[in-house]
Formats: sequence, structure tokens, C-alpha cells
Amino acid sequence: MIISCPNCTTRFNLDAELLGETGRNVKCAKCAHRWFATPAAGNAVAASPPLSPAAAPVAPPPAAPPPPAAPPPPAEKPRPVAPEPEDKSQDREDEERPADSPPSPLPIPSEEDIARFQLRPTTTKSTIIWWVVLFAVIVALVTGTVFFRRDIAALYPPSNRLFLAIGLPTDTLGYGLKIHDPKMSQRSEGENRILVITGEIENETGDVIDVPLLRGAVKNARGRELFVWSFKTKEPRVLAGEKTPYETEVRNPPPGASQPSITFTRESEMLAEKKRAMKATAKPKK
Repeated sequence: MIISCPNCTTRFNLDAELLGETGRNVKCAKCAHRWFATPAAGNAVAASPPLSPAAAPVAPPPAAPPPPAAPPPPAEKPRPVAPEPEDKSQDREDEERPADSPPSPLPIPSEEDIARFQLRPTTTKSTIIWWVVLFAVIVALVTGTVFFRRDIAALYPPSNRLFLAIGLPTDTLGYGLKIHDPKMSQRSEGENRILVITGEIENETGDVIDVPLLRGAVKNARGRELFVWSFKTKEPRVLAGEKTPYETEVRNPPPGASQPSITFTRESEMLAEKKRAMKATAKPKK
């Protein structure tokens, strides 16, 4: 049977069995127009005379021989493509659904889609909280290192170079001053034996630095301190890049004293050290 597109009037050859008894929605292959075609409409179109190819022009009879040349064959008209039948059940559902009815629910995803969605990384609140905690810990460590850099440098002197490299001098006791290895000599004054310890303190910075209190000690061959005292240099300050000498004496040192040691100290530290020494040498009460 032949059906005609109501939009562009293009005609198509269609098998009547595809429409069924009640008809179905079809789409024009030329203009994509959709309409509901029924067998009755198709019969009506079929009753009309079918399209015929354009008649070829006939040449008028020649008035005289020779006979006319054969006319060229007529151009074949392209045959229209039959429209593609669409899903009739879906069109029926669209036509029967009221205008104000809610839309149909979304299709249920397949197991592959669900697995793909579960593997997708998601940012949760717990992850954000952990990042915030980590950032806070890092800030606390950096802040503590800056504020307590003096204590860190006192416990680990090589860290002075690191703090100085980043522009944060520790300003610890004797910072910027270098005590050169002391030299020891001895002399006698009557029955007294006197140890004389001399050396130099160098200012390695570009500023004038006050020389702190010095702590002297003499050790035995095993490195045990036998006697400890404190003293000051003659010059209280050291100019930038300069050196200042120091000298101290120990009268009648303990036997075995052979190694001198000079370091920086504070008066409070020396006082606490003397108290500990007095407690250690005090005789226990019976």
C-alpha cells in the first residue's frame, strides 16, 4: 500500500501488515514528520492513481524524411524510502498520559553503572577535617621551632647555622663568639702550685657582642671534671671580627688535673652547680 506524508506530501510504499489493524506512528524519511497512519488512510491513498514517471516528450511527425531521432530515455524518479516504524507502545503511553501527570521515573541503573559510581573518589567531611588538623600541626611545629629556637640551639649547637641561614638567629648564650682551645701552663709560688689557663675569644659576626661569664674546669685523663670555677675577661665586649684574650688561674688544683675546659655560663647556673656540689660532698648525718 502507498501512504503519503501530510507535511511534505511524499509518498511511500509500505507493507500493510506493518500498520496492523489499528495503525501505528510512523516518521517521514524525508522531512522527519511523525503522524499516526491507519490502514484506512493507506487504502484511500492506494485508491488514487499511482504516480507514474514523467512522460517523455514525443517529437512531432516529420514533414519529410529522414525519420526523427529516437528520444532520450526518461529520467528515473528516485523511489521514496519507506518510513521507519516506531515503537507503538511508547507512543500510546505518551498519548494516553495526561498533561498534568508526573513524569515517568528514571530507569534503574545497571550493575556496571552502580559499580562505576561506587569506585568514583568522593571528598568527605572527614577528609577535610584531617587536612585541617594536619595543617594546624605543621603550623604549631613551625611556630614552636621559631619561639623556642634558643632552647633548641642550646641543646643542639649545630642548629645555630640552620637558624642563621634562614635569617632567625638564636641569640643564645655566647652566640657569635668562638672560644679557641685554651692553653695551660703552671708555676710555683713557694709551696703553692698554680695552673695558668689562657686563650682567645673571637667575634665571628658583624656586630659588637658582650662577653658572657666564663666557666672554667679542669679534668683528669678520663675526662672527669675535678674542679670548676667562673671568671670574666678584662674586656667586657668584643668588636666585630676581633679577638679578646682571657686568662685565669687555679691555685693548688686537685691531683691529676691535666685538661682545661672553658665555656660560657650564667651566674644562676654557677650558683646551682655549687649547691649540687655541696650536697654531694656533705657528710650524711648518723
